[in-house]
Amino acid sequence: MAYYASVWDKNGDTSQRLLLLGSTISSVASLPSGYNGTLVTNFDNADCDVSGNKAWYSSYRATITEVIINNIIFPNYCDRLFHGCTTLRTIHNIKNLRTDNTDDLTRMFYGCGALTTLDLSHFKTANVVSTNNMFQNCTSLTVLDFSNLNLHSLATATNMFRACGELTTIYVANENHLISEDATGLNMFNGCNKLVGGNGTTISSLGYIDILGLHIDVPGTPGYLTQTSPRIYLNNTQVDNIYFNSALINDVYLN
Repeated sequence: MAYYASVWDKNGDTSQRLLLLGSTISSVASLPSGYNGTLVTNFDNADCDVSGNKAWYSSYRATITEVIINNIIFPNYCDRLFHGCTTLRTIHNIKNLRTDNTDDLTRMFYGCGALTTLDLSHFKTANVVSTNNMFQNCTSLTVLDFSNLNLHSLATATNMFRACGELTTIYVANENHLISEDATGLNMFNGCNKLVGGNGTTISSLGYIDILGLHIDVPGTPGYLTQTSPRIYLNNTQVDNIYFNSALINDVYLN
């Protein structure tokens, strides 16, 4: 499915650029409310939805401080989508980014050293085979919500969280969705010295820096992940409560 992008100088400042994903816009009046700037360039689908470094990588990656995903997009390739965006601090409407069509998340956020939190709870990852270097060198990232993570198809997760030195918490919902039997993940947690599982397990206490630490941390099964309730979305909006005959339903089982 095609998607488009444009890069803008925010308020004329070439050191603070806005990456708009989901459309091309030629008029500043068409920017989201509250934004002003100068159009730098538009990218068409051929520039955006390609495997490898995206079109904005070479010239603009170091100056992109903000991303707005203003339409729902289904990229065929998410690998290296924000690779090298070292000053990126905010991604607005990230729930408009749908991973249904991709099997590769390699280096997706590699080097995004200014991001502090990420909510990827809506990501569909059941078909993903590679998460190599996905968050490597996200040196300011503290909390990652990956509630609906499903790695049944995963083949390799080498360096997935490597050098995320400020990362304290990774939320996931289902232990049974975590590991493919044949998956490898060398140095997956190397350098994550502040990461603490839901039961208090740390790298210094468990000793694993590879995929062996990819477990929800509960008594008897130590790991570096923290369990949370799965998220439910309806028309791209999170549903907090479900009622049946006016009674709140606490648990939902879908096969």
